[in-house]
Amino acid sequence: CFMANHGAVVVGTSISDASQKAQSLEDLCYMFFLAEGFGFQPGRGITPPEMKKVLAQYAAYKKGDLA
Repeated sequence: CFMANHGAVVVGTSISDASQKAQSLEDLCYMFFLAEGFGFQPGRGITPPEMKKVLAQYAAYKKGDLA
C-alpha cells in the first residue's frame, strides 16, 4: 500500500516473500511510469478489471510467457 508522505509498505509471510513483493511493486510502478509516455492517464485510476489484467500479464512476464 502507499501511505501519504511515505514510501511503499509491503507485508509478506517471510522476509523473502516481502522482498519479492517489494520488487514486484517496484517493477509495476516502473511499467506504469513508462506507460505514461504512451498516453496512460494515471489520474483516472485503474479499475479492478484492469488491475486484474495487469497482474495476470505481470505474472506471465515473470514466467517468461509473453504473448
